[in-house]
Amino acid sequence: MNPWIQTHKRDLMIAGASIVGTLAIVAIVFAIVNLPAKTELGSATAIEQAAATGTAADVAATTTAPAATTPTATSTITTTKPAVKTTTTSPAVKTTTVKPTTTKPTTVTTSGTVRSITATASVSDYAPNDRETVTITSKVKDNNGRAVTSATVTVMVGYRQGTQGYKMTSRGSGVYTAGFVMGSKSYPGYRVTANVTATYQGKTATASTSFIPSNY
Repeated sequence: MNPWIQTHKRDLMIAGASIVGTLAIVAIVFAIVNLPAKTELGSATAIEQAAATGTAADVAATTTAPAATTPTATSTITTTKPAVKTTTTSPAVKTTTVKPTTTKPTTVTTSGTVRSITATASVSDYAPNDRETVTITSKVKDNNGRAVTSATVTVMVGYRQGTQGYKMTSRGSGVYTAGFVMGSKSYPGYRVTANVTATYQGKTATASTSFIPSNY
């Protein structure tokens, strides 16, 4: 054996025991820090005795390993009620369009029975001059007040020296006219008569007018 080792054998043994004791203390502190709060350990007295003894074997024999903790599975069941969708449907409104009814005016023509006719007579100048054209006008209507446009109308002009007849021409709307020139048959200051006769569907109407020629 090495003489130096023999010389320092006692010192080496003391140093080794010191190192072992230190390691044991470190192990104990480490175990205490990392164990859960409820870990079952040996009694505080046993731990302290083991620490005082300074041997790792005593600490291991005194320390009770923590009981294995079995995690409890917790099942959380969340029930979600399905959302109820409410749909409100408004009733359809039926719109009816009524087209205005247009009524065309109806013209009712009543023929009526012609029971009689009437006639009028007028002169264009009641004091004509010599060689002046004088016009006799007549209007013919039936008993219903309607104009007679197809009547036969004549006028007889009575001069001092005789009578002259003229057929009157229809001008529409029941108006008839006849014209003549004043001449030698008329005398100034002598009244000239004009007698109108209208005939329609066997009905006859008469009318008369007169004029007085002027001095010439």
